[in-house]
Amino acid sequence: MDKVTNHQLRAIAGRISILAIRAGILEGDQWTDGIPDYLIDTRYEFPHLQLDMGSTTYGRAYRLNGSGGSVYRTAHYDPMRLGSGYLGNTKREAYLALRAIEAGLYAADKAGK
Repeated sequence: MDKVTNHQLRAIAGRISILAIRAGILEGDQWTDGIPDYLIDTRYEFPHLQLDMGSTTYGRAYRLNGSGGSVYRTAHYDPMRLGSGYLGNTKREAYLALRAIEAGLYAADKAGK
């Protein structure tokens, strides 16, 4: 496998977010009651998955967290039950974890149709 890029990780996380919404994994609806003005018309209005990029240099892990919408708001939740959204400490580990999550959600999506 070639070197994993941030673009690849973000693309997979985006696909996972869509599959998680379709599977009903993400909680809540549009955040309208009490949403700050500066968050109106941003992704925080609706529940979504957010990929936090890690850094081996600074000791930060790659994580996939739920955010936005009427339940999560601006906090970071772990709707995928990964353990604080943990994907790995390297891009390759995060890539493999994301591909596994994507495959599982894709299979569940196809089985439900």
